[in-house]
Amino acid sequence: MSGGCQSPLIMKRGRCHSPGISSKVSTSTTTPGTRCLVFLRRCLAIQLQKVGSFPNNSSTTTSATATSCTNGHFDGTVERDAPLYWMYDSGYLIFQGFLDANLKCFWNGALMEAMKILEFQGYIAPGVLLVSGSPCALEVVRAAWARNVLKPPNNYVISVVGE
Repeated sequence: MSGGCQSPLIMKRGRCHSPGISSKVSTSTTTPGTRCLVFLRRCLAIQLQKVGSFPNNSSTTTSATATSCTNGHFDGTVERDAPLYWMYDSGYLIFQGFLDANLKCFWNGALMEAMKILEFQGYIAPGVLLVSGSPCALEVVRAAWARNVLKPPNNYVISVVGE
């Protein structure tokens, strides 16, 4: 892939859109991680916490036993309790719940419009929702957070909103 794209179907992040356009990235102007930083500059991170953690009983926690092996001998075990709920969180479903909660704010037209523009970009488990949109829409979301108007999805609380 030194000269250009071989197929117009290869239009994934950072590659050219059509044959004949160079897909080579100059290493002199970019550093490792630059693409990630550019992507994250256009995202807003919304940190969510699950409301009412599950009680510490056998149906909601797992006791994981870790053993280490050194020179063929097992060196002990470590047990820890871990809540299982985070495994069932779907970032996109949480995003949809976030949109639904805020689209009900009919008295705040700017927030409703911002919610229509927001796009799901990812979810970092447990609890960080990454969204993108126009700079204006992101600013409306930040302002709504600052005024305590931004609503979380059901069963969640918004901890922090930021870049």
